[in-house]
Amino acid sequence: MEQLSSNGVSNIVVNSVNYSLLTSRLSFDIELPLIDMGVGTGSVETTVFGRNFTMNSSGKVAVQRMRFVGQIRFVVNIIPKISISARSSDIDFTMDGIEVSAQ
Repeated sequence: MEQLSSNGVSNIVVNSVNYSLLTSRLSFDIELPLIDMGVGTGSVETTVFGRNFTMNSSGKVAVQRMRFVGQIRFVVNIIPKISISARSSDIDFTMDGIEVSAQ
């Protein structure tokens, strides 16, 4: 592969993050608005039933609005030593779409 690129992976939007001490619950709403990945030139070589095949391609994949919304409940112990463990979790994942273009 040549000219591999990715954009938007570090563009993390935190819509909300809340922690309740009384219920030991972490609630969050986080999204990635747009992730763009592209390959300038890529090639694959394979052999099937003794015949060699080569495929050359280039293209782009765009994932729009990946969103993670959820809650995690914790158990916090301080005796005999400090420990934190997740008791339950509920995470919803949504995305608006995927666009693929190849040549």
